[in-house]
Amino acid sequence: MRIFYRGVQKLLCLLLSLTWIHPAYSQEPVSLPQAMEVARNNSPDILRAKMSLEASEERLKAQNAALKSRFSLTLEPILYDRSDEFNAFFSTFNRTETVQSSGLFLVSQPIVPTDGTLSLRNQFSWRDVTSEFGSAQNRS
Repeated sequence: MRIFYRGVQKLLCLLLSLTWIHPAYSQEPVSLPQAMEVARNNSPDILRAKMSLEASEERLKAQNAALKSRFSLTLEPILYDRSDEFNAFFSTFNRTETVQSSGLFLVSQPIVPTDGTLSLRNQFSWRDVTSEFGSAQNRS
């Protein structure tokens, strides 16, 4: 038990000596401009107003970005089809090969005064069809 009390005494002496070496002040005197600055930086109303201002600026950036032209290009992959049909009358096979692809190009521009949108839409496609009937070949 004595060892415990001696340990506590040493700990208290250490803590007291630390507080004498570096005294802790709970309050500091400040001037009026410093007090105004602290109040300005820590006021909940002012902090709320700053956050609201930042959110409004971000919404404005998003609205300005929405006024820019939008471009879209959609391409369909190449489609290949080959079919063989037996013609019983001539006892031959009819072969048809089809290769095709298509795409869509879209430009959309918002118009501020009318709150409308001007759009340009262009759909394009390509197709190659080859037919063989017996030994004859057609291409279109």
